[in-house]
Amino acid sequence: MNKKTLFIYQNAFSQTGGIQAFNKYFISALEDIKNENENFDAELLSIYDNKKDIKSNLKFTTLNNSKLSAFKHIFNYRKNYDTFVFAHVNLAPLAIFLKILKPNANILFCTHGIKKKKKLSKTTEWIMNTSTVLTVSNFSKNELLKYNPNLKDIRLFPNCIKMQDTSKILENPYNKNEFNILSVTRLSKGEESKGIDTMIKTIPLLIVQIPNMKYSVIGKGEDTIRLKQIAKELDVEKYIDFLGFVDDINAYYQHCDIFSLPSKKEGFGIVYLEAMQYNKPVLGVNFGGPTDVIKHNETGYLCEYDNVLEISKYIMEIYTNPSKKNELGNNAYEYFINNFTYTHYQNNLKNILIGNNNGN
Repeated sequence: MNKKTLFIYQNAFSQTGGIQAFNKYFISALEDIKNENENFDAELLSIYDNKKDIKSNLKFTTLNNSKLSAFKHIFNYRKNYDTFVFAHVNLAPLAIFLKILKPNANILFCTHGIKKKKKLSKTTEWIMNTSTVLTVSNFSKNELLKYNPNLKDIRLFPNCIKMQDTSKILENPYNKNEFNILSVTRLSKGEESKGIDTMIKTIPLLIVQIPNMKYSVIGKGEDTIRLKQIAKELDVEKYIDFLGFVDDINAYYQHCDIFSLPSKKEGFGIVYLEAMQYNKPVLGVNFGGPTDVIKHNETGYLCEYDNVLEISKYIMEIYTNPSKKNELGNNAYEYFINNFTYTHYQNNLKNILIGNNNGN
């Protein structure tokens, strides 16, 4: 008899972001596990994605932005599934409803990042205490336990990316004589802690010794206006390219000199992995998910949040010491290969859902 899993999520294909990327990989892994195991099946239930958005062969139900329809679907089809995976803690009311209807339901929760409200509500803590909680980093796991010590079953489930063909030399999008620093993130309101403003404030220090530097920012959002104003006030506009949305960013990763995102709001940070697979040193803050991904002075640098002196020091080290740049970049690649590939991710999920982990 097939083990059947229902993945309940908000969106994966209709928007972009770290959680959406997580959901895409989760869906892909479910499909691959199904294709490789005849006794396993999986279906998708999305609140916001539409059929035209979906890039998966799994059976898919859209709720057309209706959370009420989610409750109806759970009520009508709860007996069809062995395991229910909720992609975000915000879906806890659905899980509570399910648990009331089906007390023996096997429920998994995915948790992602850093929340201002760290203590869960009593009802959310109750449902998560009767579930298996998957968390993307040791930091997120420790934060959950710090404020919610009664949680019983928390498992580390790191993010991943699918490997690109990094041996293929892509066309260089930068000017050849520039020293290129890259950031990739959303620039939405409420995302001011991503550290882009800190990077801009670092530029006056950097250009004293790196007059040919260029800082490229990939991502779009309302906060771009504020960031451009900071650049104007510091008279560093000519050193920054706000590139907006870029459909294929791999060339930017491949040809940059260092990837830097000194954000204090990262539960994990998939963009660090995207740079690491191209043998690039990465810079993040010594707080949150980046501490799982970046090994200080081995694969890149960890700095204090908003510390422009520290950031400029590390970037200068990459600029003045090419051998250090290559050492950190090569170490970053090896650390990625050994810990964060899609194969690791898929095998981890397979072990959680059906056991028999043959992973590496």
